[in-house]
Amino acid sequence: MRAIILPLAGASATLLAGNPISRVVDLLKGLADKLSAEAKQEQKLYNKYECWCTTILREKTAAIAAAEVQITAQNNYIEELDSGRVEMTSERSSLEEQIQTLKSDIKNLGDERTAAAAKFDKASLEASQTIAALDLAIPKLDSAIAGHTEGVFFAFSDGLAHAIRRSSDRLSEQDARFFRRIDCRR
Repeated sequence: MRAIILPLAGASATLLAGNPISRVVDLLKGLADKLSAEAKQEQKLYNKYECWCTTILREKTAAIAAAEVQITAQNNYIEELDSGRVEMTSERSSLEEQIQTLKSDIKNLGDERTAAAAKFDKASLEASQTIAALDLAIPKLDSAIAGHTEGVFFAFSDGLAHAIRRSSDRLSEQDARFFRRIDCRR
């Protein structure tokens, strides 16, 4: 109703001057001109909207097509992952390297353990032989020093030297040094 009143307000001076029919005709011409201007304005807006819709439709169609291609590629990739043909990271190769390193370390430790056991067995045998040699030397030393009050130490020393010579190949280096230190003849 305002749209009708506004043109009437501007044309009220002319309308009052003419007869009622001419006033109606002038009023209708004014409305027609105004409607024509509004129609042109709306046509411009419609054309802009139509251009925007066409552009967006074209862009969205292209985006949908690209997304469908990407979806297909991603689905194929997922299938390859599920089947085990593709791995996500280099984790497998690094874990295999770690496994090889651990196997090598286990073998080396096993070899070291075997060598240590052999060394222990050898030292145990040497200790047993040394104990046996000393067990043989003790009665001889006891009989050598029985009844002697002087020179007992030298007689003991001879027996000890004999025991050291007999078991020198069976003694460890540390034990041989110990017995040589207590041998007073040297």
